[in-house]
Amino acid sequence: MVPDFRRALTSVVVATFSWVTPAEAVEHEVSAGAMTFSYSTFSPARYGGFVAYDLAIGPQGGWQPLRLGAGARFAAPFDQAPIPLEGFIEVQLAGSIGPWKPTAGPELGLSGFTRPQQPRNTSKDGIVSGADDVRPLYIAFDTAPLRFRSGRFDFSALDVQLGTTLDPPGRAWRLQVGLRVGATL
Repeated sequence: MVPDFRRALTSVVVATFSWVTPAEAVEHEVSAGAMTFSYSTFSPARYGGFVAYDLAIGPQGGWQPLRLGAGARFAAPFDQAPIPLEGFIEVQLAGSIGPWKPTAGPELGLSGFTRPQQPRNTSKDGIVSGADDVRPLYIAFDTAPLRFRSGRFDFSALDVQLGTTLDPPGRAWRLQVGLRVGATL
C-alpha cells in the first residue's frame, strides 16, 4: 500500500515536468550530518546532528534539477531547550558539473531551539520586550556549495543556512553551518 502511494505521489509531482516520465524520474537519498547553529538574539552556538530524506526529480542517470526533502535536527538538551528538536521541509535547486552537485533553496521548519535564554524585560508601562515573544516557526535559505557525488554517495563539506523566525519576522536570525554524508537508495 505504501509503495503504491509513494508511486502515485511521485507521478503527480513529476507530471509537472514534461521532459520527465514517471517511470524514470525519482532518486531517493537518505543523509545524516553534523552542524553548529545559533540564533542571533539569544542562543549561543550549539552543536548537533540531523537526519534527512530527499527526493531528487529529473531524468534517471541524468541531472535532477529539483530536490524535495524533510528531516529532523537534534542537539543535547540544554537549560533553555529541554527538548532540542527541530523538524523541517525543503525545496532545493541542484546543479551538476561532473561530481560537483551544489544545491540551494528555501527551508521551512519548526524549532525547539527558539526558547529564549534571557529573562523577560518589562518596561514601567508593562510592555514585555526581549526574546520572549519569539515563536518556533522559521524560514531559511540553505546552500551546499561544496557538495560532491561519488557513486551512490554524496559528501558535503560546507552547508550554510541563514534564516529568521516568522513570528515575529526578523526577531531572531539563525545561522547554521554543517557537513553531510548521504546515500542514494
